[in-house]
Amino acid sequence: LLRHERRLAAPFFPLELLRKRTIKLVTITILCQTSCFLAVIFYLPVYLRFGLQIAADKSGLMLVPMSIGIVCGAQTSIRIAARIGRLNTMPMYGMGLATAALFALSVTPPNEILIAILSFLVGVGLVTLVSATAHGGH
Repeated sequence: LLRHERRLAAPFFPLELLRKRTIKLVTITILCQTSCFLAVIFYLPVYLRFGLQIAADKSGLMLVPMSIGIVCGAQTSIRIAARIGRLNTMPMYGMGLATAALFALSVTPPNEILIAILSFLVGVGLVTLVSATAHGGH
């Protein structure tokens, strides 16, 4: 794919963009955020089921608080960023929140309420980066 893109006169994604520091950092950050997001969606129910011995139906339902957190976090982060006038502030705090919540999830005992709260916070934290990049020009 890279070899093919380099040969085209008008490539779909100009590879020289990745030489710019800002583009490179944003790409790496989004790659990390997406990896965390997919890991939580796919592995959190498995970890809850087999690691913490929570019933299968409850471990699947533990994704609902994260989904609610995603909706709330997207709306809230854009509103806060619009008030303060800086879109790059929210992803920084959001990723910090997600990191702390993911760490807490890794060491928490099998308490369903605590896991639901932490899952909500993971959703809020991870979506701030997506919200900032999606509304960057607005």
